Order: sequence, then C-alpha cells, then structure tokens
Amino acid sequence: MPLASLLIAIGLLFGAGQLAADQAAASPEGTTVNSWRGPPGVAIEPLQTIQGRQMPWAHEIQVALPPSYHSTDRPYPVLWVMDGSHLFETAVLTANLYALSVYPPIPVPEMIVIGVGVPRETVAEYADRRNYDFSPSTTYGFDDYGSEFVDEIISASAFVSNPDRKSGAKNFLSFLVDELRPTLEQQYRLSGDNALWGYSGGGVFCTYALLSRPEAFQRYICGSPGLYSGNKELFRLEKEYAKSHEDLEARAFFSVGEGEAVEGGIMSALGVVSSTARMVEILTLRNYPSLALEFEVLPGEDHLSALPRSLAVGLRAIWRDRDQIDRQ
Repeated sequence: MPLASLLIAIGLLFGAGQLAADQAAASPEGTTVNSWRGPPGVAIEPLQTIQGRQMPWAHEIQVALPPSYHSTDRPYPVLWVMDGSHLFETAVLTANLYALSVYPPIPVPEMIVIGVGVPRETVAEYADRRNYDFSPSTTYGFDDYGSEFVDEIISASAFVSNPDRKSGAKNFLSFLVDELRPTLEQQYRLSGDNALWGYSGGGVFCTYALLSRPEAFQRYICGSPGLYSGNKELFRLEKEYAKSHEDLEARAFFSVGEGEAVEGGIMSALGVVSSTARMVEILTLRNYPSLALEFEVLPGEDHLSALPRSLAVGLRAIWRDRDQIDRQ
C-alpha cells in the first residue's frame, strides 16, 4: 500500500473510532463528559486530562468500568490501552464481549479499561506526540540491509514533522506507572493485575516496557511493532537485560499481520514482521522460566486489519492462566 494511502487509511480508521468522542462537552460543573455510552452495562467515566511531572504535555484519560463494578466491592484487573484517544472504544467493546461470553472456555475476566492518549484538542500534533511517548531512541531508522527505504519514506512524507520529539518512552512509562496508576487507584478498585496493549508504535512501547521494567505490568499485548526502529535499540535493551537477569516474569503476546511483509511502505521498510519474529525467537532462546510467551502471524491481515485481531487474540493468550475465573 502506498504511504499516502496508508496515512489516509489510518486517519479514517482512527477518525471513525473517535467520532463519538469528538462530541464531548463540558458539564455545568466543568467535568468533561463523553457522549459515547459504551456497551450495555458498562460505565464510561468522565474524561480526565492529566499532566505528568516529566512529560511535555498532558494526556487524555478514559476509564470504562465493567457491568458488575457497581454491584460488588471487589477489585478488578486493568487493561491499559495505548493510543487511547482512538482505540479506547475498540478495547472496551472487545474486552466486554469476552467477559460476558457464555461459551467456555474463554478465561477473559471482567476488567477495567483505561485509555491513555492525545487530547482531542491537540489532534494536529498526534503523530509528533505519540512518536515521543512511544520511542525509546532518538532515531527512527536502523543501520542494516534495506535501511535506506526507511530514510526515503520518512524524508518524503509528513510521517514525522518534528524530528526533535523522540525518546520519551522512559518518561511516559514512569508517568503511567508512578503517577497515573496511583492517582486512579484512589478513584477506582484496581486489583494490581495490569495488562498493557499497544499497537504499531504502541507495540514498540509495549515491548520497551516488557524489557526495561517488566514488573510494571503482568501481561503484555504487543501488536505489529517495528522493532528495528531506533537502530535496533530494543534488541540492545533485551541483551542488556539478559546479562543481569535469569528470569523475566510476565505473560507476553506478540502478533503481526501476514500481509505486513508485502504491503510495502513503512511497514515493510521497518521490518514489522521480521523484527517481531526475531525478538520472539531471542526471548524464546533465553528460556526464562517465568515468561509465558506466545506469537501469532495473523493470516490474511495487513497493518490496519490486524489491529482489532491483535487485541482479540491477545486477550485470550494473556489470560490463558485464568481458566477458573469467577465472572460474578
């Protein structure tokens, strides 16, 4: 798919996901509310905008509470959604369809869904902001065979309009874990069982979190990440982690779309399929006793169509150890 078509498709996909959210308004008390009501029984909480201490901008926070939340006093596991401004609705619908399923064995529990993303009023800076939040390195390309394609695509497009906004992943992870999570723990009953879903650039960030601070989340769904980006910084990070650790305790699911290898453009240039497969191979060879690792190539899917399936399949994978969940 040509880059221009890809960017248009991404805009259409994300725009559709945010159509209801763009109708948000301020209540008389000044609380920002979202007109999207969510699936039956799910409580969509008021929007919050929170500025991290080390972040150059604020983030929009959306929270969805599962159907049984207000009829019990128990805590709930949490699904943290990257690119939440666009993917929150997808995550809420998918998670709740699984949780309410009457067809076993689907061990996905009811969960609180938290979306973290770019505030709607700053949509013009969406690409720059997410590049900063998700990037562990100060570079986008890599030094290896085929790297010239990345350089050509980046320089000939608006994919990155501000090259100085990079390498914010460390600060963004700290914001999520050390600031935002404690804040929301004061407002909601979070169980301490945290899953992270990131797709594309968010998948790069998901992989970064797994390798740099694996205890931050217990479960990881890393969809279609281009892991050669940043001059293979994540492979160096993995190697450094392995030098000082004999175990990595987490449940991690990686996925790519079969068609991403041949769709051309930035997805083929960044080696989404090959780099993700290589990372999974290396992690497998480490033989970490507490790492439950799964990988799936999604048949017939490209970078856009693989997005919802990465979550749908990933949720089953990361909750495979919870076959006796009480859904009441």
